[in-house]
Amino acid sequence: MKTKVSKKKLNLTRCALAVATSLVASHAYADAVTDWNLYTALATKGATSTTAGVAGNAQNSNVSTRIAAIEARAVFDAVNAVSQFSPGKGYYYIVGATGGSAAAAAAQAAHDVLVGTLPASLSGAGTGTRTWLDAQLATDLSNLGVISTDPGVIAGQNAAAAALAARVGDYSAIRTTYIPSSNISSTGTATATGNPGIGLWRPNNGGAGVVDANTGAPAGFDATGAIVPGAAIDFNWKNVTPFSLSTLDKQKLVALVPPVLKVGSAEYTAELAFVQSHGQDFSAATTSRTGDQLLQALYYKSDAELFANQVARQASADRNLSLVQNAKLFAALDSALADARIAAFQAKYDLDYWRPITAINADATGNAATITWKPLATTPAHPSAPAGHSTTIAAGVEILRAFFQSDNIVQAGSPVTLTGFSWLVGTNNGTGKLTTTINGKDATTRDVSTFTQLQLENGRSRIYLGVHFPNDDYQGQILGVSVADQIINAQLDPAISGLSVYKGSATVGTGANLRKLFVNNSSVSGFTGL
Repeated sequence: MKTKVSKKKLNLTRCALAVATSLVASHAYADAVTDWNLYTALATKGATSTTAGVAGNAQNSNVSTRIAAIEARAVFDAVNAVSQFSPGKGYYYIVGATGGSAAAAAAQAAHDVLVGTLPASLSGAGTGTRTWLDAQLATDLSNLGVISTDPGVIAGQNAAAAALAARVGDYSAIRTTYIPSSNISSTGTATATGNPGIGLWRPNNGGAGVVDANTGAPAGFDATGAIVPGAAIDFNWKNVTPFSLSTLDKQKLVALVPPVLKVGSAEYTAELAFVQSHGQDFSAATTSRTGDQLLQALYYKSDAELFANQVARQASADRNLSLVQNAKLFAALDSALADARIAAFQAKYDLDYWRPITAINADATGNAATITWKPLATTPAHPSAPAGHSTTIAAGVEILRAFFQSDNIVQAGSPVTLTGFSWLVGTNNGTGKLTTTINGKDATTRDVSTFTQLQLENGRSRIYLGVHFPNDDYQGQILGVSVADQIINAQLDPAISGLSVYKGSATVGTGANLRKLFVNNSSVSGFTGL
């Protein structure tokens, strides 16, 4: 017999959320699943409350999406243990409903996963993040009127323990870096002056460096103008076990990524010129980048999984989804986001393609020791193709379109406002912030109406930031959509059960439409398909 949970118990209200800034501002309707989805996003970016955090504790997108996927899977299993809405087996499954509060099960499962996966600097006893998470859980359980022996609480604890145990050997623990032998200094650190060969990645302005006072974005150069190189991160991530994809399917999708640009080809030459004229640093004498493209570059600089989860919460609130529906939604979404990151990093290290800052400054031999052209902000420390932001957001919105069978974020098709975490402004994980606004905008917010708008703007922003070629964006979009479509079509994930790929009109960013959307809008995409 299923236990009924009152609507009053499912709606967790927070005085703090009413006055919160950043992503919390869009938190108009909530239940335990959407609340803890938000808290997971916050915690992975170093939050110590719903409104404050420590930028230095923010985790990168690979680590963050893995944590969010484990949290969402545990929440799915915990709610299922109480409500028995899915016969599909996850990490934790029992026959017969446990009874108790499904909302408490969700909150407890999420809390325990975060405490079990976040690094000790955030999850250790007495740390700001751990103290906040513990207090938040206590508040939630009190608001629900449940005690520690409630069957829902126990189900949440068991689901979290099972999820954590299932991911112990997923090859994420030992994180490795990569430096080409040509770019290893005598002390073993990365240098930007070596030349591994034409078209091949080497360290560039991957360190934070100074923050440009005009854009609020790290430049990757120090105060003297010297480049701050960084070794390529997460070389091991290509081997991390996927969540919803099989490893074999992941390998097949990576093998189908469109090829990198041939150096010297017509498309390469056109794209190089496009990035050079649209992605240069703020102090450049001339630019083809429009004011709105500058806003896109600086806003979407923040980690892409944050945008996918934010619009999912907004879409859920607009449609008043139930606790069970939200458990399905975020398990499907966050698993796909994590799988997209894993696939993207395999493709990146398989292709090992150089970044625009190297290509634009390189001589005929591939040597780029002298830097005269600089991008708008720090170039991420890993190979260029495919674009990680593009892969991540494309996978996310494809899942959301399938779940809602619509390209509109809210049913009316009206714009929603996306925001960011204030403590991350001026870091590699956050937005920029213009000192001189453009039409009243400072690049800390963005209005979007459709999942496709979010998808395409997010990818193109990387070109306007000067850190990717248009082809990188195209590759990432194709890979991300393909990851989501494979998950949906395989129907192996119980959270996906019954979903089908949303096709929509020719303007929707599906796999069938992407090439035309890029080529037909080459003036903004930079991709001509030559």
